[in-house]
Amino acid sequence: MALFLLLNLLTIAALFATIRVVPAQALLPIFLEHGPPRPPPKGTLLTTAGRRINRGVRSLLNARASNGRSAATVSKPLSVAFYAPWDESSTASLQRHISDLDWIAPVWVTVWGPHHQFTMLPDPAGRAVLNSTAHRPLILPVVQNFLNGHVDSAGVQGLLADPQLRRLFLDRFEQYLVSNSASGAVFDFEELDPAGRLHYLQLLREARLRFDRHGWILTVAVPVGGEWDSASFARVADKLFIMAYDEHSSDGEAGPIASQQWWATNVAEMLNRIPPDKAIVTLGNYAYDWHDGTADPLNVEEAWLEAADSQTTPVFDRVSGNSSFAFSDETGHLHTTWILDAASAFNQLTLLDRANVRQVAFWRLGAEDRQLYT
Repeated sequence: MALFLLLNLLTIAALFATIRVVPAQALLPIFLEHGPPRPPPKGTLLTTAGRRINRGVRSLLNARASNGRSAATVSKPLSVAFYAPWDESSTASLQRHISDLDWIAPVWVTVWGPHHQFTMLPDPAGRAVLNSTAHRPLILPVVQNFLNGHVDSAGVQGLLADPQLRRLFLDRFEQYLVSNSASGAVFDFEELDPAGRLHYLQLLREARLRFDRHGWILTVAVPVGGEWDSASFARVADKLFIMAYDEHSSDGEAGPIASQQWWATNVAEMLNRIPPDKAIVTLGNYAYDWHDGTADPLNVEEAWLEAADSQTTPVFDRVSGNSSFAFSDETGHLHTTWILDAASAFNQLTLLDRANVRQVAFWRLGAEDRQLYT
């Protein structure tokens, strides 16, 4: 799961922040570039999530107050977007919206396998966009333990546990950041066990010493939920990206990707654990198509086109605040698709605005609902 929409939608959301009853009218009608229009949600986007948004707002505000943080305190706005160089639509979205970003987080580096191979993803198209723009956002490359959509837990945990391997990795990564004129980095090592997370903290402490010499920004992507000691990660990092999505993920059963109550509860808990100025709430905007025991990731436009091709009408689910549809393909296999789109983003941004949270990111460019920008 931070573009021109962040400025526009947060401004729009502020207008609604003190309104409990909104006139019943359809907001954000969305049309496919090809195929029939999808119907807008019934009622307004604020009222469709109904009481869940109100409970979420109270949770967020109470979380801030319980840590001695005034609800009136407004964090400085920050707009961040994650960028995927392997996706042409991500590059196109970067080109359209780069001037509206404060930071860009390109997924350029992976560490993978038993020998901890340091892989730099080629990105001539994205680099051309960054080098030609008049407004260049800060560049914070992402380093992950992913390759071809798979997470390598064992390999990266072996690296993290070994002081010499950590030093070799940081030597290589520091050199990479210097050569790419980076302003910092996003560390995104996932699916770590408790021992792995402790070693991860040690790596970040060692990286902190190097980053301080360059004046770089050290950030870490952390999942919502209680498994990670987010307060410890916040003490060593400048910012934490709160990854508030994948309630139902591609390796599990079908369901909302970030239902409103799940999202609000988890974001509130995270904001209660870490300083508000260190929290960047990261919203998802994409889809999953579950079938045959797995799920294919889709961008939002692909999901709408899939619905049109299957002659299915997407439905905005008022309980979860996510959109979904289902159909059987020509072989009789059932597909269930859930989507985080403009409607879900609007509700989430409205809640964040009411809680005076202004640091927001999106996963990811190229997968997002284009209606976000209208």
